[in-house]
Amino acid sequence: GFYDPNLPTLCATCTNHRNRQQKETLIPHDVPDQPWVKVGTDLFSLHGRDYLIVVDYHSKFFEVTHIAKPVEVPAVVREMKKIFSRHGIPQTVFSDNGPQYTAASFKRFSREWDFQHDTSSPHFPQSNSLVERTIQTVKKSLKKAEESHSDVYLSMLVLNTTPHNDGHSPAYKMYQRNPRTTLPSGSTQPPCPVSPRHKVKQSYDQHARNLPALLPGTTVRVRTDKDTDWSKKGKVVEKCSEPRSYRILNQQGNVVRRNRRHLLPTKETFKVENNDDYDDLKLSSRPSTSNQSNVKVSRNNPIVTSRSGRQIKKPSRYAD
Repeated sequence: GFYDPNLPTLCATCTNHRNRQQKETLIPHDVPDQPWVKVGTDLFSLHGRDYLIVVDYHSKFFEVTHIAKPVEVPAVVREMKKIFSRHGIPQTVFSDNGPQYTAASFKRFSREWDFQHDTSSPHFPQSNSLVERTIQTVKKSLKKAEESHSDVYLSMLVLNTTPHNDGHSPAYKMYQRNPRTTLPSGSTQPPCPVSPRHKVKQSYDQHARNLPALLPGTTVRVRTDKDTDWSKKGKVVEKCSEPRSYRILNQQGNVVRRNRRHLLPTKETFKVENNDDYDDLKLSSRPSTSNQSNVKVSRNNPIVTSRSGRQIKKPSRYAD
């Protein structure tokens, strides 16, 4: 019989139940040669209490502070200012896309304190893995301290002063000295060279492959780690400046940001549900001729139009 190689991409049922896409090759963070140049931050909860964590990418030194409910942007900014007042202002702060970090007041904070704020793809915590791993370690330590009725602050001090595989603690790499603790310690040794990070990447990439880039206008199926199948559809609006990150127009008419691993290109048609104006959306590098003859179009910002020629504007929160 005749076999059509495009059949799996045309069959909606087959596409819905495809396996998740395999991991792509590792894009490691740039690790500065000096401490407190680049830090990662996140919020987490434990036993009904909320915490803010800030981790240094060079030394892996971290600070954790409790934030009273409700966890709002002013409280997050205030606690980060306290931490930066002790250690200085980093050049780069990396976070997820939580509402506390995407708010206008946090953007104002980054401008006033003169640091670059980078974010990971939504639903893709792997790109903030250093902070995620540190949170898991801190949570275990907090649980042990609570169960043993010991001092949680001493527990945090122990974590920051415990030597890693290179023989030196985060605190030593941060301050070039070992802070005094209640635990016995040996003599101070000069820093050892850090293990080559390319070995970690080489090991990770053995079973990984890069997915092809997506062009604006491509119809895709969307599946994040929280989804059980590929039933959601979308259309690529543009590629973001962040690696492997795209802005997608979903079936509800909203523009969302997703990682390339969450996107499966198909040859299906796409339309926004319950809205005829969005039917058969297409991307155009030129404005529609109807009532838009005087509109100037940027090559870097293609206009999204409907079949009827109506211009679709992205929400203002995606303008940056």
